[in-house]
Amino acid sequence: MPTIYKFKKYILNLVFIILLVSCGGGSDSKPTHLIFPEYLAEVNPNLSQDSSEGIWMVHRTIDVTHIAYEDGIKQEMSLQSIENGISILKPYNSETSTLPFCTIQDMFEQFELEVFPTKEGYRQSYSTNPNNISVPSEGNLEITFINNNQLVGRGLRKYTYTNGSRHELITIYGVKISDNTSLNTSHDFVYSSNIETESDSEIDIPAICIALSSLDATHFSDGKKTSDNQVQYAQIFGLGDHNFLGIDIFNTEATSEEIEYQRIGGVYLNGRNDDEWKENILCLLEDTVCLSQDTLDFNIIKNDETGIVFSTLFNTQDGSFLNAEVSLMTNLIINEE
Repeated sequence: MPTIYKFKKYILNLVFIILLVSCGGGSDSKPTHLIFPEYLAEVNPNLSQDSSEGIWMVHRTIDVTHIAYEDGIKQEMSLQSIENGISILKPYNSETSTLPFCTIQDMFEQFELEVFPTKEGYRQSYSTNPNNISVPSEGNLEITFINNNQLVGRGLRKYTYTNGSRHELITIYGVKISDNTSLNTSHDFVYSSNIETESDSEIDIPAICIALSSLDATHFSDGKKTSDNQVQYAQIFGLGDHNFLGIDIFNTEATSEEIEYQRIGGVYLNGRNDDEWKENILCLLEDTVCLSQDTLDFNIIKNDETGIVFSTLFNTQDGSFLNAEVSLMTNLIINEE
Protein backbone atom coordinates (compact mmCIF):
# COMPACT_ATOMS: atom_id res chain seq x y z
CA MET A 1 0.00 0.00 0.00
CA PRO A 2 1.42 3.45 -0.84
CA THR A 3 3.04 5.49 1.93
CA ILE A 4 2.78 9.20 2.59
CA TYR A 5 6.48 10.06 2.41
CA LYS A 6 6.71 11.75 -0.98
CA PHE A 7 3.50 13.72 -0.44
CA LYS A 8 4.00 14.58 3.22
CA LYS A 9 5.16 18.16 2.70
CA TYR A 10 2.53 18.91 0.07
CA ILE A 11 -0.27 17.38 2.17
CA LEU A 12 0.57 19.52 5.17
CA ASN A 13 0.74 22.64 3.01
CA LEU A 14 -2.59 21.83 1.36
CA VAL A 15 -4.31 21.22 4.69
CA PHE A 16 -3.18 24.49 6.23
CA ILE A 17 -2.64 26.87 3.31
CA ILE A 18 -6.35 27.09 2.57
CA LEU A 19 -6.66 28.83 5.92
CA LEU A 20 -5.40 32.28 5.02
CA VAL A 21 -4.27 32.98 8.53
CA SER A 22 -2.59 29.95 10.11
CA CYS A 23 -3.00 29.98 13.37
CA GLY A 24 -12.10 8.11 21.54
CA GLY A 25 -12.63 5.87 21.98
CA GLY A 26 -15.98 4.12 22.37
CA SER A 27 -17.50 0.98 23.76
CA ASP A 28 -18.38 -2.42 22.39
CA SER A 29 -22.10 -1.98 23.06
CA LYS A 30 -24.41 -1.13 20.18
CA PRO A 31 -25.67 2.47 20.12
CA THR A 32 -29.40 2.94 20.53
CA HIS A 33 -31.89 5.69 19.66
CA LEU A 34 -29.61 7.20 17.03
CA ILE A 35 -30.84 9.88 14.64
CA PHE A 36 -29.08 9.55 11.30
CA PRO A 37 -28.61 12.64 9.08
CA GLU A 38 -31.31 13.24 6.45
CA TYR A 39 -28.61 13.15 3.76
CA LEU A 40 -28.20 9.39 4.17
CA ALA A 41 -30.26 6.81 2.30
CA GLU A 42 -32.83 4.62 4.03
CA VAL A 43 -31.72 1.19 5.20
CA ASN A 44 -32.21 -1.45 2.51
CA PRO A 45 -33.55 -4.61 4.22
CA ASN A 46 -32.55 -6.71 1.20
CA LEU A 47 -28.84 -6.21 1.80
CA SER A 48 -26.77 -8.76 3.68
CA GLN A 49 -26.51 -8.46 7.45
CA ASP A 50 -23.82 -11.13 7.60
CA SER A 51 -20.99 -8.86 6.44
CA SER A 52 -20.17 -5.16 6.67
CA GLU A 53 -18.31 -5.20 3.35
CA GLY A 54 -19.92 -3.19 0.59
CA ILE A 55 -20.59 0.34 -0.61
CA TRP A 56 -21.58 2.83 2.08
CA MET A 57 -23.07 6.30 2.05
CA VAL A 58 -21.25 8.29 4.73
CA HIS A 59 -21.70 11.57 6.61
CA ARG A 60 -18.59 12.69 8.54
CA THR A 61 -18.20 15.78 10.72
CA ILE A 62 -14.91 16.98 12.21
CA ASP A 63 -14.95 19.76 14.80
CA VAL A 64 -11.57 21.31 15.50
CA THR A 65 -10.21 23.73 18.07
CA HIS A 66 -6.64 24.99 17.74
CA ILE A 67 -4.92 27.13 20.37
CA ALA A 68 -1.39 28.52 20.10
CA TYR A 69 0.68 31.35 21.52
CA GLU A 70 2.79 33.63 19.34
CA ASP A 71 4.89 36.26 21.13
CA GLY A 72 2.65 35.87 24.14
CA ILE A 73 -0.55 36.47 22.13
CA LYS A 74 -3.21 33.78 22.15
CA GLN A 75 -4.18 32.54 18.69
CA GLU A 76 -7.39 30.49 18.39
CA MET A 77 -8.96 28.72 15.44
CA SER A 78 -12.30 26.90 15.33
CA LEU A 79 -13.15 24.74 12.34
CA GLN A 80 -15.91 22.43 11.21
CA SER A 81 -15.58 20.08 8.25
CA ILE A 82 -18.61 18.23 6.85
CA GLU A 83 -18.17 15.42 4.32
CA ASN A 84 -20.95 13.70 2.38
CA GLY A 85 -19.54 10.75 0.53
CA ILE A 86 -19.78 7.24 -0.81
CA SER A 87 -17.02 4.81 0.17
CA ILE A 88 -16.20 1.15 -0.32
CA LEU A 89 -15.68 -0.73 2.93
CA LYS A 90 -13.44 -3.77 2.59
CA PRO A 91 -9.99 -4.97 3.75
CA TYR A 92 -7.15 -2.82 2.43
CA ASN A 93 -3.94 -3.18 4.40
CA SER A 94 -5.24 -5.45 7.16
CA GLU A 95 -7.56 -8.38 7.67
CA THR A 96 -10.20 -6.01 9.05
CA SER A 97 -12.50 -4.20 6.63
CA THR A 98 -12.11 -0.43 6.97
CA LEU A 99 -13.87 2.63 5.59
CA PRO A 100 -11.78 5.03 3.49
CA PHE A 101 -12.29 8.78 3.80
CA CYS A 102 -11.96 11.01 0.80
CA THR A 103 -9.31 13.68 1.36
CA ILE A 104 -5.65 13.96 0.35
CA GLN A 105 -4.56 13.78 3.98
CA ASP A 106 -6.70 10.72 4.69
CA MET A 107 -5.62 8.88 1.55
CA PHE A 108 -1.95 8.98 2.54
CA GLU A 109 -2.48 8.36 6.22
CA GLN A 110 -5.43 6.11 6.97
CA PHE A 111 -3.96 2.99 5.39
CA GLU A 112 -0.88 3.37 7.61
CA LEU A 113 -2.88 3.51 10.86
CA GLU A 114 -3.05 0.45 13.08
CA VAL A 115 -6.46 -1.26 13.02
CA PHE A 116 -7.84 -3.26 15.93
CA PRO A 117 -10.99 -5.37 15.56
CA THR A 118 -13.61 -4.88 18.27
CA LYS A 119 -16.69 -6.86 19.20
CA GLU A 120 -18.96 -4.69 17.05
CA GLY A 121 -16.55 -3.11 14.55
CA TYR A 122 -13.01 -1.80 14.59
CA ARG A 123 -10.75 0.86 16.08
CA GLN A 124 -8.05 2.89 14.31
CA SER A 125 -5.28 4.37 16.42
CA TYR A 126 -4.02 7.87 15.70
CA SER A 127 -1.15 7.37 18.13
CA THR A 128 0.94 4.77 16.33
CA ASN A 129 1.43 6.12 12.81
CA PRO A 130 5.17 5.81 12.08
CA ASN A 131 4.90 8.28 9.18
CA ASN A 132 3.55 11.14 11.28
CA ILE A 133 6.24 11.46 13.93
CA SER A 134 7.06 15.09 13.01
CA VAL A 135 3.63 16.18 14.33
CA PRO A 136 2.85 13.83 17.23
CA SER A 137 -0.80 12.96 17.70
CA GLU A 138 -2.81 10.71 19.96
CA GLY A 139 -6.33 9.33 20.01
CA ASN A 140 -8.60 6.79 18.34
CA LEU A 141 -11.46 6.46 15.89
CA GLU A 142 -13.93 3.68 16.69
CA ILE A 143 -16.48 2.39 14.16
CA THR A 144 -19.48 0.40 15.38
CA PHE A 145 -21.75 -1.54 13.02
CA ILE A 146 -25.48 -1.95 13.56
CA ASN A 147 -26.74 -5.13 11.87
CA ASN A 148 -23.98 -4.58 9.27
CA ASN A 149 -26.18 -2.10 7.38
CA GLN A 150 -25.61 1.01 9.49
CA LEU A 151 -22.56 2.35 11.26
CA VAL A 152 -21.60 5.07 13.69
CA GLY A 153 -18.13 6.39 14.40
CA ARG A 154 -16.71 8.44 17.24
CA GLY A 155 -13.18 9.73 17.37
CA LEU A 156 -10.88 12.01 19.31
CA ARG A 157 -7.50 13.23 18.11
CA LYS A 158 -5.01 15.61 19.67
CA TYR A 159 -1.93 17.19 18.11
CA THR A 160 0.69 18.70 20.37
CA TYR A 161 2.97 21.49 19.11
CA THR A 162 5.76 23.45 20.77
CA ASN A 163 3.49 26.47 21.20
CA GLY A 164 0.01 24.96 21.42
CA SER A 165 -2.35 22.11 20.57
CA ARG A 166 -5.11 21.04 18.22
CA HIS A 167 -8.12 18.94 19.24
CA GLU A 168 -10.41 17.11 16.80
CA LEU A 169 -13.81 15.58 17.55
CA ILE A 170 -14.96 13.21 14.79
CA THR A 171 -18.53 11.98 14.27
CA ILE A 172 -19.52 9.53 11.52
CA TYR A 173 -22.80 8.04 10.35
CA GLY A 174 -23.12 5.56 7.50
CA VAL A 175 -25.68 3.39 5.69
CA LYS A 176 -24.77 0.46 3.47
CA ILE A 177 -26.24 0.87 -0.01
CA SER A 178 -24.77 -2.15 -1.82
CA ASP A 179 -23.19 -5.51 -1.00
CA ASN A 180 -20.87 -5.07 -3.98
CA THR A 181 -17.33 -3.76 -3.43
CA SER A 182 -16.79 -2.15 -6.85
CA LEU A 183 -18.51 0.92 -8.27
CA ASN A 184 -17.52 -0.19 -11.76
CA THR A 185 -19.40 -3.51 -11.54
CA SER A 186 -22.20 -2.84 -9.07
CA HIS A 187 -25.71 -3.16 -10.52
CA ASP A 188 -27.06 -0.84 -7.81
CA PHE A 189 -25.56 2.29 -9.39
CA VAL A 190 -24.78 4.04 -12.62
CA TYR A 191 -21.21 5.29 -12.23
CA SER A 192 -18.97 7.29 -14.53
CA SER A 193 -15.94 9.51 -14.12
CA ASN A 194 -13.82 11.46 -16.56
CA ILE A 195 -10.66 13.27 -15.45
CA GLU A 196 -8.56 15.22 -17.94
CA THR A 197 -5.47 17.41 -17.81
CA GLU A 198 -3.37 18.89 -20.60
CA SER A 199 -1.21 15.76 -20.57
CA ASP A 200 -3.33 12.95 -19.16
CA SER A 201 -6.85 11.51 -18.96
CA GLU A 202 -8.61 8.81 -16.98
CA ILE A 203 -12.08 7.34 -17.54
CA ASP A 204 -14.10 5.46 -14.90
CA ILE A 205 -11.30 5.14 -12.37
CA PRO A 206 -11.67 2.25 -9.87
CA ALA A 207 -12.89 4.61 -7.16
CA ILE A 208 -12.90 3.66 -3.49
CA CYS A 209 -14.52 6.94 -2.44
CA ILE A 210 -16.35 9.96 -3.86
CA ALA A 211 -17.21 12.99 -1.72
CA LEU A 212 -18.40 16.56 -1.57
CA SER A 213 -17.20 18.45 1.48
CA SER A 214 -17.35 21.85 3.09
CA LEU A 215 -15.15 23.54 5.66
CA ASP A 216 -15.79 26.64 7.77
CA ALA A 217 -13.00 28.11 9.87
CA THR A 218 -12.68 31.21 12.03
CA HIS A 219 -9.45 32.60 13.52
CA PHE A 220 -9.12 34.83 16.59
CA SER A 221 -6.06 36.72 17.78
CA ASP A 222 -6.09 37.89 21.39
CA GLY A 223 -9.87 37.34 21.38
CA LYS A 224 -10.50 39.40 18.23
CA LYS A 225 -11.76 37.71 15.07
CA THR A 226 -9.23 38.16 12.29
CA SER A 227 -10.37 35.82 9.51
CA ASP A 228 -13.20 33.68 8.17
CA ASN A 229 -12.77 30.89 5.63
CA GLN A 230 -15.40 28.91 3.72
CA VAL A 231 -14.15 26.07 1.52
CA GLN A 232 -15.88 23.67 -0.87
CA TYR A 233 -14.25 20.41 -1.94
CA ALA A 234 -14.95 17.83 -4.65
CA GLN A 235 -13.06 14.56 -4.35
CA ILE A 236 -12.72 11.16 -5.96
CA PHE A 237 -9.95 8.63 -5.25
CA GLY A 238 -9.15 5.12 -6.36
CA LEU A 239 -6.28 2.68 -6.36
CA GLY A 240 -3.94 2.63 -9.35
CA ASP A 241 -1.36 -0.02 -10.10
CA HIS A 242 1.29 1.60 -7.92
CA ASN A 243 -0.30 4.56 -6.16
CA PHE A 244 -3.48 6.46 -5.45
CA LEU A 245 -5.47 7.87 -8.34
CA GLY A 246 -7.92 10.77 -8.33
CA ILE A 247 -8.54 14.44 -7.61
CA ASP A 248 -9.13 16.83 -4.73
CA ILE A 249 -10.42 20.24 -5.90
CA PHE A 250 -11.17 23.16 -3.58
CA ASN A 251 -12.68 26.62 -3.82
CA THR A 252 -12.19 29.05 -0.92
CA GLU A 253 -13.80 32.36 -0.03
CA ALA A 254 -12.21 34.17 2.89
CA THR A 255 -11.98 37.44 4.74
CA SER A 256 -8.82 38.42 6.60
CA GLU A 257 -8.50 41.77 8.37
CA GLU A 258 -11.58 42.94 6.39
CA ILE A 259 -9.88 42.08 3.07
CA GLU A 260 -11.68 39.52 0.90
CA TYR A 261 -9.81 36.75 -0.88
CA GLN A 262 -10.39 33.82 -3.19
CA ARG A 263 -8.20 30.73 -3.17
CA ILE A 264 -8.68 27.97 -5.74
CA GLY A 265 -6.62 24.86 -6.14
CA GLY A 266 -6.39 21.13 -6.29
CA VAL A 267 -4.31 18.09 -6.98
CA TYR A 268 -4.57 15.25 -9.46
CA LEU A 269 -2.83 11.98 -8.63
CA ASN A 270 -2.32 9.87 -11.74
CA GLY A 271 -1.57 6.63 -9.89
CA ARG A 272 1.56 5.89 -11.92
CA ASN A 273 4.43 8.29 -11.27
CA ASP A 274 5.57 11.42 -9.46
CA ASP A 275 4.35 13.87 -12.10
CA GLU A 276 1.21 15.02 -10.30
CA TRP A 277 -0.85 18.05 -11.32
CA LYS A 278 -1.33 20.57 -8.52
CA GLU A 279 -2.22 24.25 -8.19
CA ASN A 280 -2.89 26.61 -5.28
CA ILE A 281 -3.81 30.15 -6.35
CA LEU A 282 -4.67 33.15 -4.16
CA CYS A 283 -6.31 36.40 -5.39
CA LEU A 284 -7.76 39.49 -3.78
CA LEU A 285 -11.40 39.77 -4.79
CA GLU A 286 -10.76 43.34 -5.91
CA ASP A 287 -7.94 42.18 -8.23
CA THR A 288 -9.92 41.46 -11.39
CA VAL A 289 -6.79 40.70 -13.40
CA CYS A 290 -5.73 37.96 -10.99
CA LEU A 291 -9.25 36.54 -10.87
CA SER A 292 -9.44 36.31 -14.66
CA GLN A 293 -6.08 34.58 -15.14
CA ASP A 294 -6.92 31.37 -13.29
CA THR A 295 -10.53 30.17 -13.15
CA LEU A 296 -12.43 27.35 -11.48
CA ASP A 297 -15.98 26.41 -12.44
CA PHE A 298 -17.14 24.35 -9.46
CA ASN A 299 -20.53 22.80 -10.17
CA ILE A 300 -22.36 20.55 -7.66
CA ILE A 301 -25.24 18.95 -9.57
CA LYS A 302 -26.45 16.38 -7.04
CA ASN A 303 -25.57 15.67 -3.43
CA ASP A 304 -28.31 13.73 -1.65
CA GLU A 305 -29.51 10.23 -0.81
CA THR A 306 -29.82 9.40 -4.53
CA GLY A 307 -26.14 9.99 -5.32
CA ILE A 308 -23.35 12.45 -6.05
CA VAL A 309 -22.81 14.32 -9.32
CA PHE A 310 -20.31 17.14 -9.86
CA SER A 311 -18.18 18.76 -12.53
CA THR A 312 -15.14 21.04 -12.29
CA LEU A 313 -13.33 23.08 -14.92
CA PHE A 314 -9.98 24.39 -13.68
CA ASN A 315 -7.94 26.52 -16.12
CA THR A 316 -4.69 28.32 -15.35
CA GLN A 317 -2.93 31.20 -17.07
CA ASP A 318 -0.07 29.00 -18.27
CA GLY A 319 -2.46 26.83 -20.31
CA SER A 320 -2.69 23.87 -17.95
CA PHE A 321 -6.08 22.58 -16.89
CA LEU A 322 -7.81 20.00 -14.74
CA ASN A 323 -11.37 19.07 -15.72
CA ALA A 324 -13.52 16.41 -14.11
CA GLU A 325 -17.01 14.98 -14.49
CA VAL A 326 -18.11 12.50 -11.84
CA SER A 327 -21.53 10.87 -11.53
CA LEU A 328 -22.73 8.18 -9.15
CA MET A 329 -26.49 7.65 -8.99
CA THR A 330 -28.68 4.81 -7.79
CA ASN A 331 -30.13 2.63 -10.49
CA LEU A 332 -33.59 3.19 -9.06
CA ILE A 333 -33.44 6.92 -9.80
CA ILE A 334 -32.06 6.34 -13.28
CA ASN A 335 -34.86 3.90 -14.08
CA GLU A 336 -37.53 6.27 -12.77
CA GLU A 337 -36.20 9.05 -14.97
